Amino acid sequence: MERGVVRQAWQYAVVMLFLGISIGLPTTLLPSLQASAFEQPFAVAGAAMGFKGLLNTVLAPLAGALADRTGAHKGLLIGSLLLLVMPYSAILVASQGVGASSPAVLWTYTVADAVFGVYSVAMSLCFAAVPRVLRGDDRLLTSGYSLLNFALSSGVGAGALLGAMGDFSLCGRVGTVASIINLVTACVLLPGSTLCSSAEHEHRSPRSDSEEEVRPGPEASVKVWALLRGNAALSIIAGMVFLDFLAEQMLVSLLLLYLSSRFHISSLQLSLQLLCVGGMASLSLLFVVPFLQPRIGDLKLMRLGLAFNAVSIALFAFVFQAWQAFLPPLGCLLSFAVFPTANTLAAAALPRAHGGVAQGIVSGSRTLAEGVSPVLFGWLFQVASDSALPGWPFLAAAGCVVVALVASFRLPEPATADRLLCRGAGATSLEMPL
Repeated sequence: MERGVVRQAWQYAVVMLFLGISIGLPTTLLPSLQASAFEQPFAVAGAAMGFKGLLNTVLAPLAGALADRTGAHKGLLIGSLLLLVMPYSAILVASQGVGASSPAVLWTYTVADAVFGVYSVAMSLCFAAVPRVLRGDDRLLTSGYSLLNFALSSGVGAGALLGAMGDFSLCGRVGTVASIINLVTACVLLPGSTLCSSAEHEHRSPRSDSEEEVRPGPEASVKVWALLRGNAALSIIAGMVFLDFLAEQMLVSLLLLYLSSRFHISSLQLSLQLLCVGGMASLSLLFVVPFLQPRIGDLKLMRLGLAFNAVSIALFAFVFQAWQAFLPPLGCLLSFAVFPTANTLAAAALPRAHGGVAQGIVSGSRTLAEGVSPVLFGWLFQVASDSALPGWPFLAAAGCVVVALVASFRLPEPATADRLLCRGAGATSLEMPL
């Protein structure tokens, strides 16, 4: 990892770290709590997470478009972080006088998280700031996105670990504190504007007739959808991210529950499992990705990451003893390359003036998968519990990643890589030979 990247983007990495903690905290607790509190846990969780995912999928690109248009990046980010305090504060308020594991408390959190859990908005705004803080040096983009993804995944792992070690009450307290610290961090550390200044707006090259500016307003969501439909490269990248994160989120939300119920392992081993995954992710994002990206390019690196991710996830299906669960995470050395390369390719798919929209679409895809994955794979694990191979849902998750890998071959081949990071104002940078 280049020192210049860390020096210029560390403030956003700190924000992403605490954002990851907020995301990861309830992941190891919710499946069992929902199963005991709701008569139809998959229906309730599916409705709530589905609504949250759809809301984030719509809001993230719209917030990015507003930031692109007005330059109010810091204000929008602070606003989204303020909303993220609400779900955990709801746990503390609702649990007064009753246990934190009460169905009423869980219902309160579920509704508050569905409405206020705008994680993708905050993520997309942080990712959209990377080109600006790196002063337009496209050679460092993937390293910058790797740093932010490293901070995010480290936070998710730390949050999941804290959640596994406590109860829902601790989750509420830690989540509230982490969200408030993140809010203060953004207010104090982040510069006032990280997007184009007014002078830069004035000197932009005129847009072509085929490029329509996404202006905030009642029709903004329609314009974003039209932009996505009209850009085959960005549509494929968003679909690939959705499919890959379906599998990734399944591991985050259900792997520990699966290992605990299948092998009755201790909380210490669960913690070690998280540390193993986190360690591989750290090595990948801080060293492996920055080393390989200049040598093989973003597209090949993404394909390599998808291939390793499919294999490592599939191997969990054939874990028959507790110690074997430490072997598949070795594939994380390359599988974590998917997200920073996806961020870079998405940034290349639109002119830099629409960087917020591009990152919003990618982040929205991640959050939509976050909502669908626990419900879909939770149901599959329930169906598979009495089968001869109870881990076969891991094979289904690996199949999702394989589909994403196949889809990646619809993106431009390395022969066109010289145009990949072109930043013409009148044409998209990633041309699709479709």
